[in-house]
Amino acid sequence: MKKAWGAFSLAFLSLGLVVLQAKHMYRPDNMIVIIAFLPVVIAVLQGIHYMKRADMEYIYMAEDKLYIYRGPFLPREKIDYRYIDYCVEVYEKDRKYMKIQLKDSPGDVQIHTEWLSPSDLKQFKTELQRRTKEDKLFRTKTI
Repeated sequence: MKKAWGAFSLAFLSLGLVVLQAKHMYRPDNMIVIIAFLPVVIAVLQGIHYMKRADMEYIYMAEDKLYIYRGPFLPREKIDYRYIDYCVEVYEKDRKYMKIQLKDSPGDVQIHTEWLSPSDLKQFKTELQRRTKEDKLFRTKTI
């Protein structure tokens, strides 16, 4: 919710700057007005996204695949349980996340574990371990 209110505040500030800019221009060009309103529109869309994120299903575990919500304009990340090699839980100063390393892939997939409640995270880890059939699936890294 803090991020949502921050985005709406940014939209309000951007709108104020657009009004001040238009007031001091003799004849504002349509293209300049459109470009000036772009940060307002983006900030409002961000605020709406952050407000709705609490109601969205961030992680969905189907029987054969794991689906991860990546944002309003991106498709969900799909991971087949058979291709999961291991998971690393990363603890930084101000955030927690999990990296899922895939077999035969140089990249990894990140899950923002701070977006999950402690009980949901525990249930997710237990279920992921059960579905991958790996005993030593999780590793920990502190930065």
